[in-house]
Amino acid sequence: MNDYELLERTRGVIAPLVTWLDANGDVDTGAMCQHVEYLLKNGCNGGIFLLGSTGEGPYLALEEKRSVVHDVVNCVNGRVPVIAGLASHGVRPAIELAHLARMEGADATMAVVPQYFDLQPADIDLYYRKLAAGLKREIPLLMYYAPPITTSHPKISPELVFKLAKDKAICGIKATVVEWDFIAELRRLLKGDYTAHCNVWVGTDRVLIDCLKNGVLDIDGVIVSGVDMFPDFYNVLLHAFREKPRDEAKCKALEKISDVIRQMFTVAKAELPTLVKQALKHVGLPFARNAGVTPPLPSLSPERYENMLKCIDQLRAKGITF
Repeated sequence: MNDYELLERTRGVIAPLVTWLDANGDVDTGAMCQHVEYLLKNGCNGGIFLLGSTGEGPYLALEEKRSVVHDVVNCVNGRVPVIAGLASHGVRPAIELAHLARMEGADATMAVVPQYFDLQPADIDLYYRKLAAGLKREIPLLMYYAPPITTSHPKISPELVFKLAKDKAICGIKATVVEWDFIAELRRLLKGDYTAHCNVWVGTDRVLIDCLKNGVLDIDGVIVSGVDMFPDFYNVLLHAFREKPRDEAKCKALEKISDVIRQMFTVAKAELPTLVKQALKHVGLPFARNAGVTPPLPSLSPERYENMLKCIDQLRAKGITF
């Protein structure tokens, strides 16, 4: 799949899939595939993103990552694109993982900004250019920008992302940012230059709502952990704010549902994978047999578990089901 095909097919709702483990801590292939089927039947139309933050990518062994990509690619069977996360500190390990993902049939790769030493914007720019050169355009490269994770780095500007896209180093970005104006400015830059091809997916529920309320409707989709639970909600949300004339009452009701989702996800970053697994297990979905996570990731604290249960009840009351 080339860059242009990928950009066209990934416009929509993309699930950052959790990595299901069995009681021994090994990847549970059956659970992974059952979850994929659940997602594809319930509104996940833009793709499956593997080995990201929700997918515990930084904590898995190379062979485990290979297994996850192999199994999900076979399960998806071309119905939507499969994107493999590259959580690496350096260019060479990321290239190695990208080639492995390509050999296992992934349609694209997504490289997070390295998170060890402090890096300057010029270093980050060089990282993606070196990575793109190493991939030799054999598989599309996307950027995963998450300031809440890479807190010690200077902020990446929309201009830097735009330049990387214009120079064809990357062709998309998952922007897990906290300010909606980052999305707005990047979309403005991209609209002003038809030679720069880059999808922009919003990576936080709050910024998604802020973009939609402030008229930034030309985002290419959403990649948030809530998609693992109720993917069709995000399709309904995007459609409601984009339709003309807009039903303001419906949009306000959907915004209130989004507020509950954000409340449920008010957890420590390291608790994110277990939150998703615990929620799906609590509602009784058959693939959620084991909510264990990869060490050293923690289990959900009792206080946040209670908050999760409360939020699930509130969502059910508002008509959101799993």
